[in-house]
Amino acid sequence: MRYAILGTMLAVAMGHSAMGEAALPDVASGMAVPENKGYAVERIGESLHLVTDGFYTTMFMTTGEGTIVVDAPPSIGDKMLQAIRDVTNEPIRWVVYSHSHADHIGAASMYPKEATYIAHKETLARLQRTNDAGRVAPYGAFVGGKPVPLPTVTFDDQYELKAGNQSLALS
Repeated sequence: MRYAILGTMLAVAMGHSAMGEAALPDVASGMAVPENKGYAVERIGESLHLVTDGFYTTMFMTTGEGTIVVDAPPSIGDKMLQAIRDVTNEPIRWVVYSHSHADHIGAASMYPKEATYIAHKETLARLQRTNDAGRVAPYGAFVGGKPVPLPTVTFDDQYELKAGNQSLALS
């Protein structure tokens, strides 16, 4: 059963259905990522932008008082900083961790140390257990990550980040 599901998923991913040939819709290919940049940035809301390297996708929001960024995938790395500069000169003032996985936040050390780092309280607890630079395999090393700043603001169930003319609800 497991093999049959995997086989069907592989066939679909290669542009073939289990019942015969069928091309994937263009939208399934995602955004075009310019080779000379290695990332694409697109406005998806009034002040909300997504950034992708073709594999990971994250976002940032301008507020009039500073920029809120969500996550820091090592695969995007400094490209995230350039994508933000492509859109705004507002400094990065808030960093939101969606969760503790290194492939999502392993490059967060590139953000300003003085930023406010926000995460669920369990993300803080997990980072406190795994973020030791003295470990044989430092946090996120397998994805090019480094120890990341610990969250300075945590929440249990929900949190609303109000900044400038924007509001970001976390849960």
